[in-house]
Amino acid sequence: MTNRESVIEEYAHSCRIIEDECEGDYNKYHYEGPIGRIRTFENPDKARLYADVQTVTGGFREEKTGKLAHPPPSLDRVKTC
Repeated sequence: MTNRESVIEEYAHSCRIIEDECEGDYNKYHYEGPIGRIRTFENPDKARLYADVQTVTGGFREEKTGKLAHPPPSLDRVKTC
């Protein structure tokens, strides 16, 4: 089985989305940052949404998110119209 990876989107701060083309299986989409692979998705649109939120908020950590019934602190500051 051969995998081929290619960059499909690039973002600020050395972040990007990589498409991992898997022969005989569904492709995977990885959000990567300066410290390496952060999260993997089966859908490119979900990977782009995640990357957009990371970019707009300046990044956030997912640990314990939702356990306290409120969004991560960085999302509390995002204003909506």
